[in-house]
Amino acid sequence: MFLYKVWDNKDYSRRGRISEFNIGLKDDAIHCHTHRMYLCGTNSFTFPWVIPKDFPQDALEQDDLRKLLEFIQVRNPKLKFTNAQKFVYKLLCVLYHPIARHYHRWLRQTKFYELREAFYKHFTPQFW
Repeated sequence: MFLYKVWDNKDYSRRGRISEFNIGLKDDAIHCHTHRMYLCGTNSFTFPWVIPKDFPQDALEQDDLRKLLEFIQVRNPKLKFTNAQKFVYKLLCVLYHPIARHYHRWLRQTKFYELREAFYKHFTPQFW
């Protein structure tokens, strides 16, 4: 019964509006949606996310394509985990493993939020 109360309390007034925290596809643009961009990798130490550069050439205008390639070139190295982050994780694995899992999850969430924020700030709403 509690689950249904949570569903009933959701506010859908901002649904489909682009903001820093919601850059999803708008409902009114679904019929003309033709391309998607995926992240390759598992967002882990061994296989961090990578934004691939291979996508249909006719998917974007030349200016948007140039901006996207610049964005990819700048962001891909930042998606990798640093040696210090890896060292802290391994140390926590040895000392107390449950904290290491939470630390790893926090790092992964941080990478996601940073990527989302950078994407939102780099491109105008007309891009998507």
